[in-house]
Amino acid sequence: MCDHVWDAFFIYALLLDANERNVPLDLDHNAPDNAQRLCAALDARNECIVGHGQEFWNHACDLCCEITERNGVTGKFSLQISPQLLIK
Repeated sequence: MCDHVWDAFFIYALLLDANERNVPLDLDHNAPDNAQRLCAALDARNECIVGHGQEFWNHACDLCCEITERNGVTGKFSLQISPQLLIK
């Protein structure tokens, strides 16, 4: 039962992504199981959103970046938060 839930989640996420990018979702219908069927599509999606593919990849706001000074040394603290979900 749990595998069906994960399969549904990944298929839904891939459908949303394909619709947003206006491309067809292409899956291997001859794959022996859903894990292998979805693997290529998940890999392709992940490649698309790496770095510049993420809408807010190069931003620095007060919520995710802080510059501090201690003992005369300036340091930057940055959280690595992505507005996208990287799935695999």
